[in-house]
Amino acid sequence: MKCDYCKFIEGEEPVEVIFQDEDVFVFVAESAISPGQITLIPKHHYPIYEQTPKKLLRKISDLINQLSISIFEGLQVHGTNILIQNGLGAGQSTPHFSLEIIPRKMKDGLDLQWEPQKVEEFDIDDSLIQIQSLTEGLTIEDHDKETIVVDGEKSEAVLEKSDDEENYLLKSLRKRP
Repeated sequence: MKCDYCKFIEGEEPVEVIFQDEDVFVFVAESAISPGQITLIPKHHYPIYEQTPKKLLRKISDLINQLSISIFEGLQVHGTNILIQNGLGAGQSTPHFSLEIIPRKMKDGLDLQWEPQKVEEFDIDDSLIQIQSLTEGLTIEDHDKETIVVDGEKSEAVLEKSDDEENYLLKSLRKRP
């Protein structure tokens, strides 16, 4: 049985499409909590974040950045929440990995704050030990470097942004009232 998001992708259910290519599908959120809220999903069915291929996650990250910039500039918002509800325990209602971009303005009345619970020191320490043991030897690829070969010699080149690419945070600060 197909999930609701797969039905959107295949055109079986109507949805307002913002963007799509061979890998991703972006549409207006069905139950938006803020005007301009959009949802991004992979076209292939991956129930949760951890099952989504790394290469696709990098593409999604780049696209979320571009979409968020467009929302900042186009809707003149002061911020965005980028939300992933990953699994049933996190409130995921459709078993298909998705990200929500929620436009925010100062004093918009949306309360997305979590109430902290009192956690025992022992539980914090125990969790820390478990996480540290699970992440021992963790490495992260540097995607800002590219291996190039010149005259048979390998070397790494750092990819730099062009001068006309300006940080969106700086742009948004200039727009603040």
